[in-house]
Amino acid sequence: MNNENREQQMMVAAEAYAAEIYKDEPDNFHTDEQLCETINDFCAGWRAADQHPQWIPVEERKPKERGHYLVYSGYGDVWLSEWMQDNGGRWDWYVAPICVGIISKVTHWMPLPEAPRKEVEK
Repeated sequence: MNNENREQQMMVAAEAYAAEIYKDEPDNFHTDEQLCETINDFCAGWRAADQHPQWIPVEERKPKERGHYLVYSGYGDVWLSEWMQDNGGRWDWYVAPICVGIISKVTHWMPLPEAPRKEVEK
């Protein structure tokens, strides 16, 4: 896919993402500036994921099972997160390891890398 098509695909995804983020909010709750910032942050994550293919866009797929993962938010932050189901049956990204809250605007995730192996002394 050429860069122009990839940019168009990214903008369509970013606009859909922003519409989902703000769908339950009254029109006057967010400003055009906030909307632009959300789209720009999403695009930054998309471009970073293109450069680092281990990042998986959440719109492509989500983890199949509960566990700890690295996530990239639309705010430009990387978090250690737990993908888990709440009591209502909804799956979401929770701050790990203490699960004190949901991480919003997650655009990408990836499995945790393997921990370094400690060599056993002889």
